[in-house]
Amino acid sequence: MRKSYYIVLIFLFSWTFAFPQQISRVEGSPYPVAVQKPDRLYLTSESYSYSQKITLLSLQGMLARTKPEILRDAHGHAGVLENYVTIDRTYYNNFSGLLARYANRFSGYILCEAKTASVNVAYSLCAILNAVAVPVDIEQTAISAGYAKVLDVRGKDEAWALANYGTQFSKNIASYQAVNDDRALFVGDYSVFAGALQFWDASATGTLANAVYDRMNPSAVYFGWGAGEYNTVEQLSMHSAMIHPSDWSPNLSALSNVPVKLPRQKAEPEEFKVVPNVHTVCFVISDGDNIQWLSGSLNNTNNWSNPDKSRLKLGWTISPAFAELAPALYKKYIENALTTENARNYLVAGPSGAGYYFPGIYPQLAEQNRFMNRMMKKADLNIVNIIDKDGVHNPDEYLKQSNVDALFYYSYGGQYTKVAGEIKWYKDKPSIGGRFTLWGNSNDGSAETRNRVCQSLANTLNSQSTNINSASGYSLIPVHIWTMNPSDVMNCISKLNPNVRVVSPEEFVWLIRKNVRQLNIANGNGLRAEYTLASNPGAPVLTTGEPTIDFDDEFLTAGIEAVGENAFTAVWTGKVQAIYSQVYTFHSTAKGGVQLKINGRTLCDSLGNQSVTSADTITLVAGKQYELEFRYQKSGSKGLALLEWESSSQVRQRIPRYQLFSRPMPNTGPVTAYDALQYGGYSGGLKLGNYDAVALDQAGFPAASIKALRVAEGYKVVLFSGNSFSGDSLVVTTDQADLAAWADRTVSLKVLSNGADIAEGSFFIKPVDGTNVMGIDGGIKSTDDGKKVKLFRNTGAINQQFRFVEVSDRIYRIESVSSKKSLEIGNFSKENGADVQQWKTSNNAVNQQFIIVPTADQGIYKILSCHSGKILEAASMSSLAQVFQSADQNQANALWQLEPVPPLSNGNGNGLTADYYNGTEFNTWRLTQVDTTILFNWGTGRPNRNVNVDNISIRWQGKIEPRAAGEYTFYVNSDNGRRLWINNQLIIDKWLDDYDIEYEGNITLQANQLYDIKLEYFESTGGAYCRLEWLNQKQPREIVPRSQLYSLDYSRTDDLNADDLFFVYPNPASGEVRVSSRELSNGAKVEIRDISGRTIIAQSVGMQENRIDISMVPPGVYFVSLIDGNKSVVKKLIVK
Repeated sequence: MRKSYYIVLIFLFSWTFAFPQQISRVEGSPYPVAVQKPDRLYLTSESYSYSQKITLLSLQGMLARTKPEILRDAHGHAGVLENYVTIDRTYYNNFSGLLARYANRFSGYILCEAKTASVNVAYSLCAILNAVAVPVDIEQTAISAGYAKVLDVRGKDEAWALANYGTQFSKNIASYQAVNDDRALFVGDYSVFAGALQFWDASATGTLANAVYDRMNPSAVYFGWGAGEYNTVEQLSMHSAMIHPSDWSPNLSALSNVPVKLPRQKAEPEEFKVVPNVHTVCFVISDGDNIQWLSGSLNNTNNWSNPDKSRLKLGWTISPAFAELAPALYKKYIENALTTENARNYLVAGPSGAGYYFPGIYPQLAEQNRFMNRMMKKADLNIVNIIDKDGVHNPDEYLKQSNVDALFYYSYGGQYTKVAGEIKWYKDKPSIGGRFTLWGNSNDGSAETRNRVCQSLANTLNSQSTNINSASGYSLIPVHIWTMNPSDVMNCISKLNPNVRVVSPEEFVWLIRKNVRQLNIANGNGLRAEYTLASNPGAPVLTTGEPTIDFDDEFLTAGIEAVGENAFTAVWTGKVQAIYSQVYTFHSTAKGGVQLKINGRTLCDSLGNQSVTSADTITLVAGKQYELEFRYQKSGSKGLALLEWESSSQVRQRIPRYQLFSRPMPNTGPVTAYDALQYGGYSGGLKLGNYDAVALDQAGFPAASIKALRVAEGYKVVLFSGNSFSGDSLVVTTDQADLAAWADRTVSLKVLSNGADIAEGSFFIKPVDGTNVMGIDGGIKSTDDGKKVKLFRNTGAINQQFRFVEVSDRIYRIESVSSKKSLEIGNFSKENGADVQQWKTSNNAVNQQFIIVPTADQGIYKILSCHSGKILEAASMSSLAQVFQSADQNQANALWQLEPVPPLSNGNGNGLTADYYNGTEFNTWRLTQVDTTILFNWGTGRPNRNVNVDNISIRWQGKIEPRAAGEYTFYVNSDNGRRLWINNQLIIDKWLDDYDIEYEGNITLQANQLYDIKLEYFESTGGAYCRLEWLNQKQPREIVPRSQLYSLDYSRTDDLNADDLFFVYPNPASGEVRVSSRELSNGAKVEIRDISGRTIIAQSVGMQENRIDISMVPPGVYFVSLIDGNKSVVKKLIVK
């Protein structure tokens, strides 16, 4: 039935629509295609007026029906498309000229009124009347450009259009779009291009909306966005329709008609790994079905351009339809999904497949899923993110599809968590329910609130089951992209305990299949592929590793680039490991000839055919590996070769990478092993780490096969004759062309650092031939991620000081003293010239790990990146010279000295005198004590039992002693008001009822001098905290420490432990003295004795203010004893 609908659509638009080969669509695609692909796009400014843009959209869509010729300068689309078409700015600011250029193409214009339903009517009728939409306020412009009016639709609405032209609108595409605001300036070009009805109903169940639903074909697609998410998606789903959120999407008529070959997703860099006794977590970014978000997010640092994604294992939802709606942008998303040793960004199909719908109430789900399956293959996706109505979890129709490996299943309600981690199975494919969510506060996006959300989720995850064989040991976590972002994911991960492991989506699925379902799945690395042109059969043009056998020349892969449009032969070889002991059917599909052999048995022998569709069976044993050879011979214009398998326990699908094995492609590393003497035969690079017999075999070296080694400077290898690092051993630190007696003995080995041991402390890092030193660009307050490392004149500043923090045996992080962040190789690059920069610390980030390699000259080192194997070099000896990585050629600019930084001396302080009051203006004194530092977070509790919970004030006083001379910056962050005096200068004056705002003030001080300090603080209601920090050129930012603070009664001969028990104020004193304590029992008393031990005053004291009259005491030194039960503490008192 569905096929007949498409025949009608093509017939209706046969004068403009065709399906040329260069703009591809999958079978059954509802997305129309222009007659010709564009070769030039006229770029238009976003400064066109509101009404001009309405006309522009209709003109853009009408032209695209034949060939796109207009592109709005929005979201950076021009910068992407200029790689494929010419971008012409002739009409950038010339609307009238652009309109006049095409006057003879159309019958005229449809007159409408901006911000009324007539705009939707005009858009809808453009294709039918061969006209453009023109608002009345620019009608004269259209007339002057050579257009005549064909219809006036002012006062008309979509119901009128449907009643009079309803049979002529597309039945496969409609646009649900409001036009009473700026949304009128988006998606209209695509509505016009598709010949779609564009409409708006304020109710998803309104009369107009229902009339539109009822006229559409099953599996229809809606663009724009309806009146309320849930109701709109629910109504469309019940009518077997889906929606692409796109009410703010520009340029779809152009983007969808620029043909682009898509790359496949990047391969996982390392084998999957089972780790026992952990709770396994997978984070997935939400809302990838949103076409408008995808259209404009490539450069958005909150999501797709967030630099933290290069450090995360993270899933990103994306619409597979985007591969046809904007292939050039889709290609950029695949390219920007970074994969490194520490990160894996993996694309997952967004809700709920090809588009957004609730599958639990979608009548034509089986047919929709077959279309989705074809889109999944085109988009190279294999996991589907589902959002369904609450209480529904029925995955079968999805998991029957060959290109769907698993589902991530969410309920609409409960912030996607009502499926509660449930796992359902169809044969051996899982549907995994969302368990928790990382969802922020839509009304409060402050850093404090986001941090609380991250901490709350981390606390929850830290307490979850670590049973890896149970569904309870796994948590799928959607990340709500409108309230949280990758940096929040990073923050949450930083708060997780070691028993919580974060993995990428495909490893998450692999672990659940292996551990929870207890399937006999393997951990292979794919097959070896060899491509040979028919014109030169004796010389392969490419030998490479590939994850599976799936060649399609619509994709952009190394194999396709190597053979181009030529006739060729490709041979895939390796081993396949069966999951079940069953009869397997191997399906060979090709445009050209195929020969398939399993363990030497020929299953398909059709090498001379022009096309192949075969199904051949063989019985396999679970866990056993079988030799596989698949030979493909292309002879026609289309290149296609696919091998799938199925059994009674598994659906038909491509053989996954992890069930295929081949020797890794020859490569090199910091240590390179060879299976022949004199560095001959197969070579395999070995990174830092331990290799037992299994790991060595996976690296390409069976037991006792290593004959020679190359060992880079800074590394060493320990060879073992037994497995698991047992038996005899040999340490190798230099190249060995012939391992002699060890040439057939190595069963396991370790690759270790052979670098120097670096002492604790701070260092200046100085080139041997220069006087400048390394530093963080931007000065002592430069804490941003990505700040570059350069050379600077040595001023002793803390941004020029570094600590070497040992990560593992003689492998170091290099930490900036000023920012407390680590140096790293930028963007995880392995290329020469990659910048060195600072970034937040991650002990697992290999691009932040270095070996300090000693040279033959004492005290001179090379700094070797464990990530790239390259060394750090300065561009020159000059100030501001960049520091980057380069290959080691013993260059002078890459030799460094480590000069210890002289330590600053600490004081002998005891803290500050603190007076606590009820009332926000120091109304009622309640307590005096010594606080060692100002670092308090009382939450919603009281600072101590003597003051109220809310409406309090505190005054801290005493002396402060700088360690170094120069300008100091003081920082106060408090909830609520604050005032700070240093040396009797008011440097911070923010007596405000606010919070979560950091205030700062500056003052110049001398080293080792005592200055008066006073900090006043009040708290009104709610939370309460206060912290005081300082920063100087030679002193890192820190909480002002106790050692540099002196209370009002401080004497350098005091018993400092007494400060924590009671307080004597003032000191020195005359007339009277006050005594207070944090806690006193009934019967406590104070005695004052002279230096001979004679008691001259004895007085009972309590929790209230205790005043002691000393007016008759002669000047001198006395001792004040606080006696409370069995406790007695003494402090010195000076009477003036």
